Amino acid sequence: MTAQRFAEAFARRPEHGESRLDHHVTAAVCVVLGGPDAAPALCFIKRAERPGDPWSGHMAFPGGRLTPADTDARTAGMRETAEEVGLDLTRRRYLGALPPLPITRRGRPHLGLLRPFVFLCSPELPALRPQPSEVAAATWIPIAHLTDPDHRTAVEIADGTRRLVFPAISHAGEAIWGLTYRVLHSLLDLRDSRRR
Repeated sequence: MTAQRFAEAFARRPEHGESRLDHHVTAAVCVVLGGPDAAPALCFIKRAERPGDPWSGHMAFPGGRLTPADTDARTAGMRETAEEVGLDLTRRRYLGALPPLPITRRGRPHLGLLRPFVFLCSPELPALRPQPSEVAAATWIPIAHLTDPDHRTAVEIADGTRRLVFPAISHAGEAIWGLTYRVLHSLLDLRDSRRR
């Protein structure tokens, strides 16, 4: 799917704007498309290892928690993206929001709702400047890689007496899974809905 087709898909669908659930939103991420129109990529980060952080070391989209200074969830996601990878999204095209997703930990409700917001940098692929205290690495991953069945894998976690298995995508020795995997598939559902 080309970057332009993502833009067209957002233009045809209702905007997921303010809702009665917005007061439960505690975090926001920015899903940033970049690169050539025919071969778009998405911006991912690998979170820094930090004691007490349940998502320490995970692959994720840039973003983070809302603060009292944030006027809304999108502003929070844009602020966090600028801090984490140096991308100024005020200069980029905003495509729209994906539906809110519950933030869970090991399948259990944890911290409210996450709002994903989608931006377009294409045809540029801007340089990423990871903020070392929060981000161990930042990279652009081609959508062709993310949708290739050969890169499907699973993450297994022991939770007491339970063994939890989560679908995942492998990339350069890392796994994209959990909430980030759900956000990604919410975006890719646009492609699938276009084909119906």
